[in-house]
Amino acid sequence: MKWNEGVLFFGLLLGAIMDIRQRQLSVTYLGSIGVLGIINQIFERQNSFLPVAGGIGIGLLFIFLSKMSKGGIGMGDALLISAIGIYLGFWKLILLTGYGLFLSGIFSLILIIVKKDRKLTIPFVPFLCAGYLWMVLS
Repeated sequence: MKWNEGVLFFGLLLGAIMDIRQRQLSVTYLGSIGVLGIINQIFERQNSFLPVAGGIGIGLLFIFLSKMSKGGIGMGDALLISAIGIYLGFWKLILLTGYGLFLSGIFSLILIIVKKDRKLTIPFVPFLCAGYLWMVLS
């Protein structure tokens, strides 16, 4: 794992803990992830402008979906995805959200089977964190 991957993983781990405990992400936390993404782009130059803009675009799509779903997708989750888009760029963010959605879908299915409750809400950042670890290690 490269240093910048470790930094993002640690940031997602902190966000996962915050999301589980408080069910919300602080503005300071979200801003920090965005700033780390900018710093990563400056020093590592992993992506050109277009993939980074595409990553932010995915975040904007999630922000739109959050507004349309009236909070079904948390605004903090959407803003975090946008900040991660700065860090990872378009294609890696697509992969990460795919992993996160897959893992949260499996967890939700298990909860439905065990608890028979379809109204439960679950934090999403832990699944992004696990998905990122899966992505980095595979």
